[in-house]
Amino acid sequence: MYIIIAGQAKVTVTNKLGMELEVMNILRGEFFGEMALFSGEPSPVSIVAVDDLQVIVIYSDAVNTMIERQPSLGREIGQIIEARSKAVSMAVQADVSSHAEVDSL
Repeated sequence: MYIIIAGQAKVTVTNKLGMELEVMNILRGEFFGEMALFSGEPSPVSIVAVDDLQVIVIYSDAVNTMIERQPSLGREIGQIIEARSKAVSMAVQADVSSHAEVDSL
């Protein structure tokens, strides 16, 4: 997992046509890489630096230890994963809808 200490990045997802869709921006103090950390699978999103980006890397063992010591952290991360997953789904759905409208013209 990575915590942004300076700069900002955008979260993107690639649609079925290979186009990159912007889902959200993440700023200093926010983190990314949590989906892959907890699922063990590649994330469906990409992170792209908007400007110079400095991050702190926190390895899974350290994250697991922190969650063991502070279970509420795990719940908070889970809520963020859920919110981000919904944002990705909404971006993809909006893209599908916009392409359906164009195709029907």
